[in-house]
Amino acid sequence: MINDFFCRTTFLTSIWGILMLPLTLIYLIGFNIKRLLTRKYIVPNSISVGNITSGGTGKTPLSVYLGEKFNNPLIVSRGYGGNFSGIITDGKCSRAELSDETLIYMNNLPDVPLIIGKKRIARLMGYLAEKEIKYTVIADDAMQHFPLIAQCNIVLLKGNCPFGNGFILPGGMLREPLKALSRADIILINTEAGDLKTSARKRIERFGLPIFKFDYKLQGIFDRSGEKAAQIPSEYCLLSAIASPGSLETTLRKKGMKATRFLTFADHHRFSTADIKKISQAASEIAVVTSEKDIVKISDNISNLYYAKIRCNFEKEDLFLTEIRNKLESNNN
Repeated sequence: MINDFFCRTTFLTSIWGILMLPLTLIYLIGFNIKRLLTRKYIVPNSISVGNITSGGTGKTPLSVYLGEKFNNPLIVSRGYGGNFSGIITDGKCSRAELSDETLIYMNNLPDVPLIIGKKRIARLMGYLAEKEIKYTVIADDAMQHFPLIAQCNIVLLKGNCPFGNGFILPGGMLREPLKALSRADIILINTEAGDLKTSARKRIERFGLPIFKFDYKLQGIFDRSGEKAAQIPSEYCLLSAIASPGSLETTLRKKGMKATRFLTFADHHRFSTADIKKISQAASEIAVVTSEKDIVKISDNISNLYYAKIRCNFEKEDLFLTEIRNKLESNNN
């Protein structure tokens, strides 16, 4: 996996970062021009969930969690990997058009409005103007979505790989320079695969922001129909099409489950007929376990195929939620 490569600061990753500097400069010029020219919208009572690196840090599980904790939630998402663009309030749309993230929201927050697509913030403002309800807007993967000016900005970092090799795309994992953390209100560290090293923590602490930690709690292993497995398999084949499959493997290992085989695809991969055959073949030999983000893309009934349902588990949950509410209250006034 590319992200695994960049998580190691080695001679090779450093040379790659240096060689890519001309392309990084072009990327940053385009990035900043787009930021300057994009029309901005101040969205009341809004929470941005984002990161400064490419790859998975836990944004979607956190957005689901926030949707469960705040009154009148409304989810805004790009819907990357799907073809649908619009507003979902009743779930009556073709699931084949929807991204894996959108399907997760529909399954876990069935009564919550979803606004999906590239022009989601302009569409959101029109939607809010028609409603008298005070929504809590939760914007998934919005750190670099320039149209949004949120009232509380949460930035997630992976404890075991907060900045990658320290270079900006395409030389490394950073989407923008580390100074972008100055736009954050809260730093949230995903410690599932490991905590921050002292040097990384000191770099983050210089911004003077509240820092919280979370990992994942396994709610159970379920089959495709949503029935909880009678017995958790001790050995299994890990099926993954997510940015950080190692995080899921770590969560399952804590429950005594050992991955002895792997079926790994690119992030947001949509399974083909040939892929389904491979999965079925593996499931005929050993239990196949995947993520909730992947199972929503498999409509076929495959016996011995399960998914792990996880939820965010916070070190200081009450303080974390209080910090968000305080930011919303102070910035909305």
